[in-house]
Amino acid sequence: MKFLWQWGGRYRATIVLLVSVVAAAIISPRTTGGSSIFLTWGNLADSLRAVAPVGIMGLAMTYVILTGGIDLSVGSLLGLGGVVMASLLVKWDPGMGTQAAQIALAMAGTLLACAAMGCLQQSPPLTYSLLSENMDLGGTTSKKYLG
Repeated sequence: MKFLWQWGGRYRATIVLLVSVVAAAIISPRTTGGSSIFLTWGNLADSLRAVAPVGIMGLAMTYVILTGGIDLSVGSLLGLGGVVMASLLVKWDPGMGTQAAQIALAMAGTLLACAAMGCLQQSPPLTYSLLSENMDLGGTTSKKYLG
């Protein structure tokens, strides 16, 4: 019994994940053919696409935390990057002719905007994090209201 208790504690997250997947598969809506929508390749691909940005940010934050810093403004910077990218793609026409060139220039502009926010860091990570989070959110909301 003691071994089972230790094993369950060691693999608790895996057990919870497996139970969650099984429960979701059981209560998932069914198609007209009777198959579960949850376990289709399209749904699994959509789920992976949805969590990819969070996974990439989590991987990057692992290194930040391992070096003794902490950055709370990552989500706000992601939002700012999304607003800048969308604005450049929708409202800006550089006259390059191809969509690939416009996308490449919008990506470069977004990277420059986010890198500029990163270059402002001259204080301890937590202090900068709180300041940067407010600046990023301010830029995101002002863009939403000002167009």
